Amino acid sequence: MSDDAQREFREVQAFFRLPSVGLVEKDVHVVRAIQAVASVDADPFTVVFGGGTALSRAHKVVRRMSEDVDFKIVRHIYDLHLMRGLIDLDAVAGMAGEIAASDAAEFRNQYPAYHDDVAGETWKALNALRTEPVYRERYTGFVSAMVYGEQATFDDAMNTVAAVARRWMPEIKA
Repeated sequence: MSDDAQREFREVQAFFRLPSVGLVEKDVHVVRAIQAVASVDADPFTVVFGGGTALSRAHKVVRRMSEDVDFKIVRHIYDLHLMRGLIDLDAVAGMAGEIAASDAAEFRNQYPAYHDDVAGETWKALNALRTEPVYRERYTGFVSAMVYGEQATFDDAMNTVAAVARRWMPEIKA
């Protein structure tokens, strides 16, 4: 890497108060990879750019660096919370219900309890997210290391998840 590139990466790191210049470098590589994929003629297929990087880079909805799957659940909690004013939460709740029903059917052999009681198992999962310290710690670590925009608290983000759950399954007391 050239001296100019290193200097620019350090400037970006300092501006966004990121913990590592490596995050900036990784993000540059992610953007270059996206550019390469976007330039490929995939006809007759449609290439769909999704996830948090799409929300950050293409739509400017969230302000965070790209990261890996280790923090997948906390990443989605954060993203949903930041998008709450830009999306129809009732539509999201409807999609969640459709996905849950499909997952319950598809994975009934691996997770019979979910198949038999989608609402009850969803409630257990939401309760675990709220009460098991590991999820709060992961969320806090994720926000601290990866977010350079609005830093929503774990409780605020979980309240958004609970609001979607209540729309989807009113019997849930999330």
